[in-house]
Amino acid sequence: MQSSWASLFLIGNFFAFGYAALPLQILTWGKTPPPFHITIWATLVQNPVQSICSCPLPDTKRLSYPTACPRIVSKDEWGGRPPKGPTEKMNVPVPFTVVHHGGSKDYCTTEERCAAIVRSYQTSHMDSNGWNDIGYNFVVGEDGNVFEGRGWEAVGAHAPTYNTKSIGICIIGDFTDRLPNEAALKAVQSLIECGVEQNKIQRQYQLIGHRQNTASSTVCPGTKLFEEIMTWPQWTPDPKNVKGFQTNWD
Repeated sequence: MQSSWASLFLIGNFFAFGYAALPLQILTWGKTPPPFHITIWATLVQNPVQSICSCPLPDTKRLSYPTACPRIVSKDEWGGRPPKGPTEKMNVPVPFTVVHHGGSKDYCTTEERCAAIVRSYQTSHMDSNGWNDIGYNFVVGEDGNVFEGRGWEAVGAHAPTYNTKSIGICIIGDFTDRLPNEAALKAVQSLIECGVEQNKIQRQYQLIGHRQNTASSTVCPGTKLFEEIMTWPQWTPDPKNVKGFQTNWD
């Protein structure tokens, strides 16, 4: 085995772990490889590579890093019941996201406790209200988890006139006098971003609180939570005027 060496001198703004220059030795194998010596001068951060050879680098402007979805606890995992009958399929991506709160001062910060509350929501919706399934598309706990309800593509039962054109997200608890914790708020925001990235929610979606639906008489999602979502991007102050959607939808 014979070898030849290529000495590469990379001059950069503290490349990798803070080194100003990094020599690399490349070992080649062959019976009679010709000796060669290549010197590449690269300003890695601010300037393009200048070289006597063609050395393609990744086009960082074209690299994409998809938004990570939050953890979604499946219905099987939280012990949900199957729907009573066939579910109505929703056309996605939807143009609205509707935020709710549970409306009772029953809170949770562990997955086990949150799952129990989600089961109680489903029982109430199916047995007391007579609905096909839990009404929300997703439920979020202060444990930071998202719990699957009807999911991305089944029409919910959470906001009359918006059900067929929205994803309904409920945060467990009553947020009239206080905000959900940071874990819950981040989970809701990440879930919306996840829906956009997966083409389940339109990129130019409209965000509203349940109380903005004039077909419902409610203070949901609670004063403090409503004041919070009013500061979020794409919150819509007057959804009934958005292309007439509110009055036209069943």
